[in-house]
Amino acid sequence: MTMVTAETLEHWAREKPDAVAIVEGERSLTYAAWNEAADRVAAGLDRNGVTRGDIVVLRTQIRLEWAILAAALGKLGCSLLALNWRLTAAETQYVLSNSGATVFICDDPDPALLRPAFDGLKIKLAVSIDTPAEGFVAFQGLLDEPAVPRFSEGNPPLIIYTSGT
Repeated sequence: MTMVTAETLEHWAREKPDAVAIVEGERSLTYAAWNEAADRVAAGLDRNGVTRGDIVVLRTQIRLEWAILAAALGKLGCSLLALNWRLTAAETQYVLSNSGATVFICDDPDPALLRPAFDGLKIKLAVSIDTPAEGFVAFQGLLDEPAVPRFSEGNPPLIIYTSGT
């Protein structure tokens, strides 16, 4: 199996647009659909103030949206901080504070429980993938943006905190 990176997504979207690129259970994306979704999400993040160099936290299960977001972050020139979805709000706050992250994206069943993790921090955007919550932008709203073709700046730099960090 060949791994498709943010650097090659546009290539495969042109060369094999209808080929299935990602499968998650019953859901799948072709290369063209993946690239278009990444363009839409990048446009939505940009409209919400996300800029080159921002550190964006992804606190999600393994899912299609992860791949879309990773590609969108590569198109924006942001860093991706992968965060364990099992961390408590206090542990999450430590990582947010220590890393300097300014954007937070999650798929928690109740994202409102994470609001205390943002106290005193400069989080300019919080996004919930599945569950509407006060103070969180809906991921679907990012996907509803018009597709503006963007070109990847490479894979987003990956930041990972381990249990020993």
